[in-house]
Amino acid sequence: MSYFTPISSGSRRGGSRSRRRRKSSLPEGSAWSRFKADLRDVRERYMKQTSAEHKRLVLLLILIGAVVRVLLMLRPITSDEALAYMTFARQPMGGLLSDFSLPSNNLLHTLLMKWSTGIFGVNVVAMRLPALIAGLLCLPFYYLFVRAMFNRYIAVVALALAATFPAQAELGAMAHGYSFIWFALSVALVLGRHLAKENNLWTAVFLGIVLALGVWAHPSGVYAALLVLFWLLFSLLGKYERSLTERLVMLGIAAAVFVAATALCYLPVMAKHGIDHLLQHVIDGRLPWKVYQKAYPDHALAVWTWLTDPVGGWFGLLGFIAIVHAAYISAKFRMLLIATILERFRWPWSCTAKANRSSGHTPFSCSTWVRPSGYSTC
Repeated sequence: MSYFTPISSGSRRGGSRSRRRRKSSLPEGSAWSRFKADLRDVRERYMKQTSAEHKRLVLLLILIGAVVRVLLMLRPITSDEALAYMTFARQPMGGLLSDFSLPSNNLLHTLLMKWSTGIFGVNVVAMRLPALIAGLLCLPFYYLFVRAMFNRYIAVVALALAATFPAQAELGAMAHGYSFIWFALSVALVLGRHLAKENNLWTAVFLGIVLALGVWAHPSGVYAALLVLFWLLFSLLGKYERSLTERLVMLGIAAAVFVAATALCYLPVMAKHGIDHLLQHVIDGRLPWKVYQKAYPDHALAVWTWLTDPVGGWFGLLGFIAIVHAAYISAKFRMLLIATILERFRWPWSCTAKANRSSGHTPFSCSTWVRPSGYSTC
């Protein structure tokens, strides 16, 4: 049974019969053979069930997203990007992967930026090219996930919003690790959907690795990882009974792979600086819980303003109403929203004060989805 079955207007009984036929046509061999067979099944069915007009519309929306990001990529370099390149990307490989003296070293992105500038020379395009590619690759995976969860029409709307959303387009065209977190999140959601449906061992392994790469791009990627794991947990608890135990085992395997792969990625940093330096950077300082509670409303309002300024407050309010309505009518969306809220919760010992504006860090940078710099140009 494939996890990409779109919702149709026909009877549910007929849909279940077709799914049983597809399941019977897939091999019953190893987990790897079933994983590959399911990928082939998805590709073949999507090519058959998607009209030419729909394919052209999807490609057009991805192209629009690419044009927007390329135009933003051509802007002057910012101080944060220049600092990351001058301080870390010019180091040898060993120093780059172990030097966390400043939190602006987004390890995975810095490594790819080093390779990019080594191939194409030191310029704005080469520095931002890895982040641009990661930001563009998010778009088809967003489409695939929403289509798997709902249908192709909702998927097109989601793709249009993702392609033109100002905050995502802006950060996706800058030399930071945030677009890699979004890419890891989009791939992990697709893999998570497959894991929930097929309970495949290889899917669990790939899911853990993808989540770890997101955290390697930036430590705040752990919140995206928690979102996916919480969502999968709630989905399994709410849908399965007889096979719940074995499915929870697979989810545990994915979580274990995630923890092990993340520790392996950050092993050079922990060996040089210690784990405390990684979890609580000395430059950030510590934010007392009482101070955090008082400052949080102002910070939340500032983030809301940044997100809604390019599109207008009324449009942002309509979007918020749409989210509430979608959570009310759709159990699937409600699970995602609950997982998002839970992984956004700030434990007092995990919050940091990014008050040193001279280094380019914003007070809101403990969130994955916020602006990471003051955007002063060099």
